Amino acid sequence: MKTRILFVDDEERVLDGLRRMLRGMRHEWEMTFVDSAARALDVVREEPVDVVVTDMRMPRMDGAALLREVKEISPGAVRIVLSGYAEREMTAKALGTAHQYLAKPTDAETVKGVIGRACSLRNLLASEPLQELVSRIQTLPSVPVVYGRIMELLGQPDSSASDIGQVIAEDLGMTAKILQIVNSAFFGLPRRFTDVNQAVAYLGTDTIRGLVLSSGVFSQFSNEGRSGLDPDTLFQHCQSVGVFARKICAAEKLSKDVADDAFMAGLLHDIGKLIIADRFADAFREIAERSISEGCHFHDMEDEVLGATHAELGAYLMGLWGLPDNIVEAIGYHHRPGECDDSKLGVAGIVHAADGLSWEHLEGESATGHEPLDRAYFERLGLADRLGLWREVIHA
Repeated sequence: MKTRILFVDDEERVLDGLRRMLRGMRHEWEMTFVDSAARALDVVREEPVDVVVTDMRMPRMDGAALLREVKEISPGAVRIVLSGYAEREMTAKALGTAHQYLAKPTDAETVKGVIGRACSLRNLLASEPLQELVSRIQTLPSVPVVYGRIMELLGQPDSSASDIGQVIAEDLGMTAKILQIVNSAFFGLPRRFTDVNQAVAYLGTDTIRGLVLSSGVFSQFSNEGRSGLDPDTLFQHCQSVGVFARKICAAEKLSKDVADDAFMAGLLHDIGKLIIADRFADAFREIAERSISEGCHFHDMEDEVLGATHAELGAYLMGLWGLPDNIVEAIGYHHRPGECDDSKLGVAGIVHAADGLSWEHLEGESATGHEPLDRAYFERLGLADRLGLWREVIHA
């Protein structure tokens, strides 16, 4: 079955360019091109689409409003903005509804790559209802205290980027959203940001203030008590895994790019737990309690209760948000790196090691509720004898 792609732009020459540029994909994609949001909605109502790619500046209904409607009519659709760089402020309006952002002009390979990767994510999450639920997520919940602090700071005109960055860096949900925004293709940056403080400094206080106050890119945790999740503990663990991943890269003399990706993947590897705690609060509590009482791994109990794990949910959302493939893969397979087709140590294996060694550091090698290191995987890569060195390095 072909993937259904809907392209929306009020300029016919842009649509003609897309038709020509993507002609080679007609055997794989069923493509529809329309020149208004109204016509786009007619198409979506007639039959659900897999991907919507829309311009922002259109008469009567702009791209942000269109994507809000698409989200309700076809919640599982991947929503992509294709807009001019000069329209950055207008594009910010779509931050709550769009999954990814592309800047005009763009080339065929970029468009094909973004759409292809987004569609391939369905292999990560088999459940269609869960796919739709994750596709609806605009923001990840923040700890109420931190949310209050950032809103207070943003309400003060003299707040500095450093002050704002330090607060955002204390919250996993805010960190993920800022990294999504700054690393989107819309900005066309030559490098990826893995440091939130640097990302905030690049975006600037006015942009951050506008994004948060007008576009609602941050949200407050509403089910923290009901779910039993301690967001502070989760963030501290994720931060430790990111730092440990970077130390393993240094020990293996891997490149800075790999180390940066490993840090980001480590920081975000448990982001799926926020999704479960926020959207399935009662289930999260049941999973936590039963994993302890029945002596099984937390993610195995997630699979039994929900039909998916936090690793799969987190990877699906981060993939929709346009994070690089190796980071999405690391999030999705950080408990089962052996399922990756690795011939050498990659980001997934690094994060798996950092995660396992982090729990060992806290609870000893018999850490309960957490799967031990996959020694068979490291033996296959010829790295089993490096685990001892990594323990020494990360605890130094």
